[in-house]
Amino acid sequence: MLGRLTLLAVWVLGIFTTCALCSIGIAAAENAPMDWPGPLTLLTGLAGGWLVLTLWCLAGAALAVAFRNVALPTRLPEYGRSCREIALS
Repeated sequence: MLGRLTLLAVWVLGIFTTCALCSIGIAAAENAPMDWPGPLTLLTGLAGGWLVLTLWCLAGAALAVAFRNVALPTRLPEYGRSCREIALS
């Protein structure tokens, strides 16, 4: 569990870094000043992004548990058979 939460934190940090680089590029292209928010605001944004991503992952896990037997009656994962065989049946 700790590994997954760490992975989510790294993912959020990567998104923030990418957005910051895009902001630098846009500000440089338009000759605009680069006004960055304070460290507390950045930390609050990172925590909010991590929380949102964690809740989406939990919602996905809940849906996976709720619908874990749905694929069998819909005949989706017919392992060992090709797509052509499934279409012809």
